[in-house]
Amino acid sequence: MRAHLYVDNMIEFLKTLYTISLIIWLIPAIRQYKTKYFVFFLILAIADPIIHIIRITGIYNLSYHYYVLITFLLICSLQEKEFLIKLKYFWLTILLLVIIGFFLEISSSSQLLLLLFTNTVIFFILLKNYIVVFVAKKNSIFLLMLVFYQLTNISKFLNLLLDFTDATAFYIITSLFQIAFGLFFSIFRENNSRLVL
Repeated sequence: MRAHLYVDNMIEFLKTLYTISLIIWLIPAIRQYKTKYFVFFLILAIADPIIHIIRITGIYNLSYHYYVLITFLLICSLQEKEFLIKLKYFWLTILLLVIIGFFLEISSSSQLLLLLFTNTVIFFILLKNYIVVFVAKKNSIFLLMLVFYQLTNISKFLNLLLDFTDATAFYIITSLFQIAFGLFFSIFRENNSRLVL
């Protein structure tokens, strides 16, 4: 009976944590309007609510495919407009492959590997952006926070893939960190001079 109560309480807590995260991550998209990373935050803002709708409808098998599409769009959002136009056929080919993937049966471990790969690409793009600013003798706390935020995403997928620690506890810890990151990006803009040391 006590164990059953604990499970019920934990489920309610996880639902509450998830809902808080959904709400918090809507704010950075508004706060970062007209900054370099606006589209990135806009995609993050709408991604989880759409995933939530997909799960409510019971189409669980689409959620991983959708995450791959989202990470692809996030990668595109971090590119310069000229670069996207210059390699438009490359990006369109990748997008076509992602869409074709929706109709393929892919094992859960392969899906996780693909998500881990795409999230790692995002991490290295953000890290490159941070290094470019740092080499210019500026330390952008904003970009550094974005890099650490992306590390939490990678660690979530790594834990799902390798199961190196208790999944529930790890989810709670990383979600709390991500809520804190969401609050940070809700307060500070990318072009805030106080965040450049």
